[in-house]
Amino acid sequence: MDPDKVTSIINWKVPTNKDLLAGFLGAIGYLASGCHDVRILMGCLSKLTGSTSPWQWTHTEQRTFDEVQVTVEHWRNVRCVNLDYSLTAHPLT
Repeated sequence: MDPDKVTSIINWKVPTNKDLLAGFLGAIGYLASGCHDVRILMGCLSKLTGSTSPWQWTHTEQRTFDEVQVTVEHWRNVRCVNLDYSLTAHPLT
């Protein structure tokens, strides 16, 4: 993950409406597609972006928002490793 973009997620201001929250979730979805731990948290927040749900930012949403930022920070240094399919990678014996 791009360290500068992770820093922007960490410094993201608390959303005050559905559009700002949708922007945050979009940035997370794009940046942290490999952060498996963040998907459940994003699901909890994405409920607020629906057209039929009222905007209500409570302690639960704040805690989830904070946890998303912590999770992205945790995954900052995780690197994807290509699988090695060569015959010498994993001997069959």
